[in-house]
Amino acid sequence: MAAFHRVVLVTAALLIAGGLVSLVGIRSRRAVAAAPASGDAAG
Repeated sequence: MAAFHRVVLVTAALLIAGGLVSLVGIRSRRAVAAAPASGDAAG
């Protein structure tokens, strides 16, 4: 059962991390599109 719980926790962590990365990616893309200079400086 411990292995099963570990798989569930890892899967949940990956889903949460993927959602955060997608949200940050969308925001960064919009910021770069709105202000290319600041996007290049930050990048």
